[in-house]
Amino acid sequence: MLAVVADMQRDIGGFLKTGRFSESDREGNLRFYTSRSIPHVVAAIGGFSGDEAAQSVGKLISHFRPKFLVSAGFASSVKSCLPVGGVVVCDRISVVGGPAYSWRTSDALKIEADPLVVDRIRLEMSNSDVKFDVGGCLTLPQSVVRSPMKEWLGRTFDVAAVDLDGYRVADAVRDARLQFILVRAVMDTVEQDLLPRVSETMRYPLARRIIRSSAYAIGNPVRIFEIAKSASQAGTARKSLSWFLYRLSRTRLAMGED
Repeated sequence: MLAVVADMQRDIGGFLKTGRFSESDREGNLRFYTSRSIPHVVAAIGGFSGDEAAQSVGKLISHFRPKFLVSAGFASSVKSCLPVGGVVVCDRISVVGGPAYSWRTSDALKIEADPLVVDRIRLEMSNSDVKFDVGGCLTLPQSVVRSPMKEWLGRTFDVAAVDLDGYRVADAVRDARLQFILVRAVMDTVEQDLLPRVSETMRYPLARRIIRSSAYAIGNPVRIFEIAKSASQAGTARKSLSWFLYRLSRTRLAMGED
């Protein structure tokens, strides 16, 4: 069985809708979705960021015993070749901590994805209508909003994208000895500066985003265009991520076939 995990239902809402998934069970904040049309896939939503990741992975395993796990989420591009909505399959996941001035390659912890899994995704998705890149991903303790910093991260750590939670999920899944892959859709490009408030807001559910964005726009009317642009980019990234997941769910790898 393939397990797809995400932190918010809206993040993979398109995948759940296309695959005709419905909520089948829940435990605390963790919700499980299954589908009669794709019976070999379970989606788990909630609790896959921060310190909850290991506990959520444990609950998922006890309920469904998956053989393969895909962590679905979003990232900032740190390479010029990745557009908004571009999908990155992370073949290497690194993490650094502390304030930005202390980030060094020598301090980064790394987890390598199984190269056989990455190669199978390349092979089995090659004939689909989904385009994606394979590259390294870096988890940071805070959002990066300035283009020069993004460029520096991509160059220094030799990664394609940066996020806020990928390493924690990878670490939890590795400890559980599951095959896994991280998939990240790009919300903002390396060339794009972001407003700190906007970059944070895009992670929230719709109702909360509307309230926070409206409050920020009232106090900063000249920033309305940036807010609208970021919201549009978030929608593009969600669509790309969901379509990639749907196509992946139809592969022999997802079905557990050799």
